[in-house]
Amino acid sequence: MPDTALPYDFSRPPNLSPAELSTLAGAHEDFIRTFSITLSSRARTSFAYELVEISQHTWASYQATLPEPLVLAVVEVRPLGHMLLLEVDPMTATSLVDRLAGGDGSEASTRRLTEMERHSFTTVLGWALQSLQTSLAPLFDAVLAADDSLPAGGDSTAHLELALTSLEHSSELLRFVSPSEVVTAVTYASQTQGARPVKGAFSIIYPETLIGAALAASSPQSENSQTTLSQVQQRKVERSLQAAHVDVAVTLRPQMVPATLLAALHPGDVLELSHRFDRPLLGTVGNVPVFEGFLGRRGRRRALQVSALRAPDEHDTNGDVPPGSDIGTAP
Repeated sequence: MPDTALPYDFSRPPNLSPAELSTLAGAHEDFIRTFSITLSSRARTSFAYELVEISQHTWASYQATLPEPLVLAVVEVRPLGHMLLLEVDPMTATSLVDRLAGGDGSEASTRRLTEMERHSFTTVLGWALQSLQTSLAPLFDAVLAADDSLPAGGDSTAHLELALTSLEHSSELLRFVSPSEVVTAVTYASQTQGARPVKGAFSIIYPETLIGAALAASSPQSENSQTTLSQVQQRKVERSLQAAHVDVAVTLRPQMVPATLLAALHPGDVLELSHRFDRPLLGTVGNVPVFEGFLGRRGRRRALQVSALRAPDEHDTNGDVPPGSDIGTAP
């Protein structure tokens, strides 16, 4: 349990229950306690860390708050195939690197890390991930046990492993999760002790599909067994979908025109259509209607704002427009 109360934003209520928040806070209090001891002994100075907030956002809204530059560690959660992020402000990162090199932390700066500093900070991240892996293992044991696509039994039992895959200075081109997906951010305040104390912060960011499954699986089995299994199955489907690509077509309503008109067309001619401007376009995948929407623009690209989803039926499988549909009927 955290030593202090965590802030609650009533305008942005989390999807986590009080019990789940308590479980998550307990695991991350354990992590920061272990990591602080390791870091203090290796850097020969005292570090103070405090868990200050557990919050949920869409990835797009959270990404918009990230400073530039930053220190962003991209971490693979093995063998589940998910990713998590460790976001560290440059002041904290450069201060740690300076102290590891024997300095007093006075070289702390908001600049990007140099290549040599990146190498040193990767060592710090290794200590952090080892502590975090140990603290999160109890949360993920049930998820790993319930996932029949993973090895199980005897010495082949799957274990949680956190592996650093890259260290970034910007989140702009980072492919983490979709912009609308919910992420959970666990935020810490930090301060190095001594003659030149440096205050900073860092956060651990989880996709909802990862942390939600872990919290559901760690709850009492009698209450959450069905939720746990559905989370695991959902994760399997998402893994398969990430590797799949489909062709999407967006079309106007069909209409009949004389063949002689088509034969007489030349570049620059205007072909009048009966599709009204205020009627939606139809989006299809493999000739199957999937959604409706209206044409627009995002930046320099054309875009489509989805206004409704379509439920395919037997008529859709042949590319036919279902009877009574607004799409394809005369205005």
